[in-house]
Amino acid sequence: MNKRQITEKLIEKGMAWAVRSDKYTDPNDPLEDQVNRRKTWHIHPNASYPHQNDIVRFDTLAEIEEWIE
Repeated sequence: MNKRQITEKLIEKGMAWAVRSDKYTDPNDPLEDQVNRRKTWHIHPNASYPHQNDIVRFDTLAEIEEWIE
């Protein structure tokens, strides 16, 4: 599944990209990841209540695809 297809699936299931739809390092990511500038994908599992404490992080689009299914 490519990024566009994943975006469509997220919308279908009431989910959304968190903040941005590219890989990035968020200030709320673990400190070690911030120091190492480790970028990940960030998903809000509930787009109608996109709370920062609910964000789920992924290393690859394949991980997101598996999690969505």
